[in-house]
Amino acid sequence: MNDKNKPAFIFKSNNNKVNSYINNLQNIENFNVIDFALHTPINSIQRFLAKYELMKMVQNIPGAIIELGVCSGNRLMSLIHCHNVLQPT
Repeated sequence: MNDKNKPAFIFKSNNNKVNSYINNLQNIENFNVIDFALHTPINSIQRFLAKYELMKMVQNIPGAIIELGVCSGNRLMSLIHCHNVLQPT
């Protein structure tokens, strides 16, 4: 198996929904990022922008941000992306 066909990660689960999700992630190269705005629901964009605005409000307050109850990790990843946009290293 060459590097192009090699999966980026290996994940094993007995859950069909999880396996389907992982298989779709491995085929992400078929997704066109240019069409992001066409395929993203407005409520997803609103939630992301709300998190971005919250990060802007607290970026100069010392301390840590703690995420509790992480289910799929979407909120956590949104916060990480917002932090990286607002405070690039």
